[in-house]
Amino acid sequence: MNIAERLKLNIRGRLLLYILSSATLVYAVSMSYLSIRSANQSIEYAKTIAISNSSGYARQIKGELDGIFQVSRSIANIGATFYRTDWSTFMPIFLETQKNIIDQNKGFLSVATSWENRFVDKNYKLDYGRFLNGYYRKDGLVTYFETYRNMDGDDKNSNYYKMKTSKKEMLVDPHYYSYSGKADENIMNANFSTPIIYNSQYIGLAGIDVDLSYFQTICNNIQSFDDSYAFILSNNGTWVSSPITAYLGKKITETDETFSVRHSLIEKIQEGKQFTLVDTDSLGRQIFYAFTPIISIGDARPWSFAIAVPLDIVYAPARKFMRFAVFLGLIGFLVMAGIIFYLSFTITRPIKQTTRLIQKLALGNIDFERITDDERSDEIGEMERSLETLSRGLLDALNFAKEIGSGNLKADFSKLSEHDVLGQTLLDMRKSLQDAADELAKKQEDDRIQRWSTENNGKLMEIIRQSSESVKKMGYDVISFIIDQVGACQGAMYVLRDNDPADIYYELVSAVAYDRKKLIHSKIRPEEGLVGRCAFEKLTIVLTDIPDNYVTISSGLGDSNPTCIILLPLIANDQVLGVLELVSFNRFKPYEVAFLEKATETTASTINSIKITQRTAVLLKQSQEQAEILSQQEEEMRQNIEEMHATQEEAQKRENDMRSLIDAINTVSMIALYDMDGTLIDINPKFCNMLGVPKEQLLGRRQGSFATKKQDRAMFDNLWIELRNGNTKQITQEIEINDKMMWITELYAPVLDTYGEPVKVYNIAIDMTQSMKKR
Repeated sequence: MNIAERLKLNIRGRLLLYILSSATLVYAVSMSYLSIRSANQSIEYAKTIAISNSSGYARQIKGELDGIFQVSRSIANIGATFYRTDWSTFMPIFLETQKNIIDQNKGFLSVATSWENRFVDKNYKLDYGRFLNGYYRKDGLVTYFETYRNMDGDDKNSNYYKMKTSKKEMLVDPHYYSYSGKADENIMNANFSTPIIYNSQYIGLAGIDVDLSYFQTICNNIQSFDDSYAFILSNNGTWVSSPITAYLGKKITETDETFSVRHSLIEKIQEGKQFTLVDTDSLGRQIFYAFTPIISIGDARPWSFAIAVPLDIVYAPARKFMRFAVFLGLIGFLVMAGIIFYLSFTITRPIKQTTRLIQKLALGNIDFERITDDERSDEIGEMERSLETLSRGLLDALNFAKEIGSGNLKADFSKLSEHDVLGQTLLDMRKSLQDAADELAKKQEDDRIQRWSTENNGKLMEIIRQSSESVKKMGYDVISFIIDQVGACQGAMYVLRDNDPADIYYELVSAVAYDRKKLIHSKIRPEEGLVGRCAFEKLTIVLTDIPDNYVTISSGLGDSNPTCIILLPLIANDQVLGVLELVSFNRFKPYEVAFLEKATETTASTINSIKITQRTAVLLKQSQEQAEILSQQEEEMRQNIEEMHATQEEAQKRENDMRSLIDAINTVSMIALYDMDGTLIDINPKFCNMLGVPKEQLLGRRQGSFATKKQDRAMFDNLWIELRNGNTKQITQEIEINDKMMWITELYAPVLDTYGEPVKVYNIAIDMTQSMKKR
């Protein structure tokens, strides 16, 4: 006999016994399942968010470190040009550059440069001792300083000596330092240093001291969850930022040795890998830590960015959800019991339907089923409507999750109420996924722009290389290419003409799509109009408010005024060699302007090379003309013995003039002499110094023997065919000597005998390595 029979229960008792006991069991199982599942999902969700945020902020910190290293590299690159002029001229300009940098970067505590003393003082011969000068902040003001260091010998344990011997950049571990000497004005800072290298020699380093309080501010503003916090550890475990201010500048092995040793924290940071761990804090809470490496472009020793999340905070939404579910279940349970007492027959059918729906939900079968009797207004009706709302809400949540899973991040979803924790969690998940998708799209756009710039810079260099014999042709090819890439309508290039000091102007040498009226004004004086202003100010000018009748764009449909005009100076060796002007119906994007400014550097360098080559050719032609005149005079001496003495004196004078001219060329240029088989028979010291090879090892070598595999052999064969025909030729070579890559532009000029036949070939070369590397 079953329990109901033994207890002699009536129908109401049976309902209470069976239905309520079954409902209780189903409720307990459902709540246990939902509790465990909700807690696990909350933990996994929190870990995913923490790791994702850690990676994102680590990239932000890396960007800041990389930006500082880019500044120190720029200072070092400028410092490597000290040899181009005398020290007294170079240093004021270089110091002004450093002062501008510290003025414009409020987080920089100092910008200074150390110079090996033997490069500063030509009479100083020791390989130690350095001269340090630059600027630092004192009482909020930028102050100049200079001093001498290591005059008694290098400190081999110092960071300076490590960089001097390794020639590598270094990010010095954070430490406190007071520029005023007062202990209460200590500032947490780190040093970013880049060696200054010239001709493979270490001549000093450029250093920047940076206030690290900026990174503390970033970490203080990060809060992925309630009570979560972020911090940064340097490569040796020093606190760069910390929620506990007293920890800053100390090592984690000092502040929390047990935690550090237990998880081998320093070793993991120095491995430069992402990792997570869980540990208990001083309050007995379980904390989840997500560490992400920060590896800057200048120093391969990684720092680490970490986000710490208390797990009890993560459990809180799940617990809140369970309390709400328990509360809702108890109300339903009590209402159901009351209805069974008073309406046993009426409640039987809806109870079965309700139980079936609850059983489906307990098994995870979320499917909306209408069970509400609209005529009921009692507790049973409310319970039915609540379960129906819950079923509909769970079904909406399921459909929303499916839409999100299929990639539709714009799917609509409404919470059941302000207290719908599950609905809010789903909306938060959609927001996080949308943010991640936006970040991915931004990164893809940045990558596209980088590829666009790199590819177009490479194509532009190839165009310039193929048309570098003529400024006009090169200008036309460059403008045509740039117009296609940036979507401009018209373009023009003005080149400086300064052969006559009394008549200096900028001449329009190349134009694309300009009408004849524009071409009439082909000469522009300095400071005249927009072109003259651009050349005078040495700055890029972008105009969106175009002056009337400045330029008109014509097509088959009529004439239109442009939307945007950009003018860019062509600067080489701090001299404006020309101006590039572009006209467009669209405004130029920032990355297009950056590409155009980079293109002007390459174009200006090539124009400068062409000018140097043309001037050298003129000097060579003058030398040949002098030789021909001398030959004629010698012939006249043999024919007229009576005027021999006077003719000899004149010939000697002309020979001296020619030798002076050749010596002048030999002093400023690299010159080599070949026989007509292409064998080197003489070379001047300047050429040998540039190649870094003694003259004895070069004599007897064949022309082109140092060219890289990128050089077409047929180019050299065609070169000698032209030279044997008495033609002057210019080429640009990429050569490799002693594992060093160099680029040189060479002018080959044959020397003719009295019968007009070439007997030797002069080679006048220009070193283009530095300008090519800047590209």
